[in-house]
Amino acid sequence: MRSDERTNAMPRGGWAGARREPREHGTDPRDRLTWDTVERLLAEMAAQQEAKVVALARGLVPGLTTEDVRNPHDFPPLVESAAFNYEDGILAGLRAAEAAVRAARRRPPDG
Repeated sequence: MRSDERTNAMPRGGWAGARREPREHGTDPRDRLTWDTVERLLAEMAAQQEAKVVALARGLVPGLTTEDVRNPHDFPPLVESAAFNYEDGILAGLRAAEAAVRAARRRPPDG
Protein backbone atom coordinates (compact mmCIF):
# COMPACT_ATOMS: atom_id res chain seq x y z
CA MET A 1 0.00 0.00 0.00
CA ARG A 2 1.30 3.43 -0.89
CA SER A 3 1.70 5.96 1.90
CA ASP A 4 -0.91 8.25 0.34
CA GLU A 5 -3.62 5.55 0.17
CA ARG A 6 -6.44 5.59 2.70
CA THR A 7 -6.92 2.67 5.05
CA ASN A 8 -9.54 1.65 7.56
CA ALA A 9 -6.92 0.31 9.95
CA MET A 10 -6.66 2.02 13.31
CA PRO A 11 -3.55 4.19 13.53
CA ARG A 12 -0.93 3.46 16.15
CA GLY A 13 -1.96 5.00 19.42
CA GLY A 14 -5.66 4.87 18.54
CA TRP A 15 -7.89 7.41 16.84
CA ALA A 16 -7.27 10.16 19.40
CA GLY A 17 -3.82 10.81 17.97
CA ALA A 18 -4.82 10.47 14.33
CA ARG A 19 -4.40 13.50 12.11
CA ARG A 20 -7.13 14.36 9.67
CA GLU A 21 -6.71 16.36 6.54
CA PRO A 22 -8.93 19.42 6.69
CA ARG A 23 -11.79 19.27 4.24
CA GLU A 24 -15.03 21.02 3.69
CA HIS A 25 -17.90 19.17 5.39
CA GLY A 26 -20.14 17.32 2.98
CA THR A 27 -17.64 17.10 0.12
CA ASP A 28 -16.57 13.51 0.78
CA PRO A 29 -19.11 10.81 -0.25
CA ARG A 30 -18.40 9.06 3.07
CA ASP A 31 -19.99 12.03 4.86
CA ARG A 32 -23.40 11.15 3.45
CA LEU A 33 -25.12 8.46 5.50
CA THR A 34 -28.18 6.73 4.20
CA TRP A 35 -30.86 4.93 6.16
CA ASP A 36 -29.60 1.67 4.65
CA THR A 37 -26.06 2.40 5.83
CA VAL A 38 -27.20 3.15 9.37
CA GLU A 39 -29.43 0.07 9.53
CA ARG A 40 -26.65 -2.13 8.15
CA LEU A 41 -24.15 -0.75 10.66
CA LEU A 42 -26.49 -1.32 13.59
CA ALA A 43 -27.27 -4.85 12.37
CA GLU A 44 -23.55 -5.65 12.16
CA MET A 45 -22.95 -4.23 15.63
CA ALA A 46 -25.88 -6.19 17.08
CA ALA A 47 -24.73 -9.44 15.42
CA GLN A 48 -21.23 -8.99 16.83
CA GLN A 49 -22.61 -8.22 20.29
CA GLU A 50 -24.99 -11.19 20.14
CA ALA A 51 -22.05 -13.49 19.35
CA LYS A 52 -20.20 -12.02 22.34
CA VAL A 53 -23.21 -12.54 24.63
CA VAL A 54 -23.72 -16.13 23.47
CA ALA A 55 -20.02 -16.96 23.94
CA LEU A 56 -20.05 -15.42 27.42
CA ALA A 57 -23.23 -17.32 28.33
CA ARG A 58 -21.82 -20.61 27.07
CA GLY A 59 -18.74 -20.02 29.19
CA LEU A 60 -21.01 -19.85 32.23
CA VAL A 61 -23.45 -22.61 31.20
CA PRO A 62 -22.02 -24.92 28.51
CA GLY A 63 -24.36 -26.14 25.80
CA LEU A 64 -26.77 -23.19 25.77
CA THR A 65 -28.58 -22.44 22.54
CA THR A 66 -29.14 -18.92 21.26
CA GLU A 67 -32.79 -19.30 22.28
CA ASP A 68 -31.68 -20.22 25.83
CA VAL A 69 -29.60 -17.05 25.95
CA ARG A 70 -32.67 -14.99 25.01
CA ASN A 71 -34.32 -16.35 28.19
CA PRO A 72 -31.54 -15.90 30.76
CA HIS A 73 -33.94 -15.97 33.72
CA ASP A 74 -34.12 -19.77 33.26
CA PHE A 75 -30.42 -20.10 34.09
CA PRO A 76 -29.31 -18.85 37.54
CA PRO A 77 -25.60 -18.52 36.56
CA LEU A 78 -26.60 -16.04 33.86
CA VAL A 79 -28.86 -14.06 36.15
CA GLU A 80 -26.08 -13.87 38.75
CA SER A 81 -23.34 -12.81 36.30
CA ALA A 82 -22.70 -9.07 36.22
CA ALA A 83 -20.60 -9.46 33.06
CA PHE A 84 -23.37 -11.33 31.24
CA ASN A 85 -26.01 -8.83 32.31
CA TYR A 86 -23.83 -5.91 31.21
CA GLU A 87 -23.14 -7.37 27.75
CA ASP A 88 -26.78 -8.43 27.38
CA GLY A 89 -27.79 -4.86 28.22
CA ILE A 90 -25.52 -3.53 25.48
CA LEU A 91 -27.24 -5.92 23.06
CA ALA A 92 -30.67 -4.74 24.23
CA GLY A 93 -29.61 -1.14 23.60
CA LEU A 94 -28.45 -1.97 20.08
CA ARG A 95 -31.74 -3.73 19.36
CA ALA A 96 -33.63 -0.67 20.66
CA ALA A 97 -31.53 1.58 18.41
CA GLU A 98 -32.34 -0.66 15.42
CA ALA A 99 -36.07 -0.33 16.17
CA ALA A 100 -35.80 3.44 16.64
CA VAL A 101 -33.99 3.89 13.32
CA ARG A 102 -36.58 1.75 11.50
CA ALA A 103 -39.39 3.78 13.06
CA ALA A 104 -37.71 7.09 12.19
CA ARG A 105 -37.16 5.95 8.63
CA ARG A 106 -40.83 5.17 8.16
CA ARG A 107 -42.08 8.36 9.78
CA PRO A 108 -43.58 10.90 7.38
CA PRO A 109 -41.20 13.79 6.56
CA ASP A 110 -43.40 16.31 8.38
CA GLY A 111 -43.76 14.43 11.59
